[in-house]
Amino acid sequence: MNAILKGTLTSAIAIAIGISIVPSASSSPNLARDTLVGAGTNSVLGGLQRNGDLLPNALGGAATGAAVNATRNASPRSTRAGSLAQDVAVGAATSTVAGALLDNGDPLPNAISGAASGAIINTISGGPNRF
Repeated sequence: MNAILKGTLTSAIAIAIGISIVPSASSSPNLARDTLVGAGTNSVLGGLQRNGDLLPNALGGAATGAAVNATRNASPRSTRAGSLAQDVAVGAATSTVAGALLDNGDPLPNAISGAASGAIINTISGGPNRF
């Protein structure tokens, strides 16, 4: 029963993330990219750390990428590129919360994966000096 409930919850979250990304993608040109970067980074690092399962790691990473993107878009226009510290902190916090909600792995490795996702998104976005 627990496995069925967990599988259903994970599938429902995946569908909800997918539905929320599609209409939002036009308002933020990098949302899809950041979401995919977060999902990929968390999946790979979760596997390397032997922390949690692949799908929940990918879902947590997708949420991480979306959160980093959202905080960048919520920033004033002059700072929209986001600082490395901000992106790492948002990534770590989001991945930790997603891991707890999905009952996926330990909090510290989840935070490390989220922080790495935030750092990678910051780097591919050109860092804080690029709009």
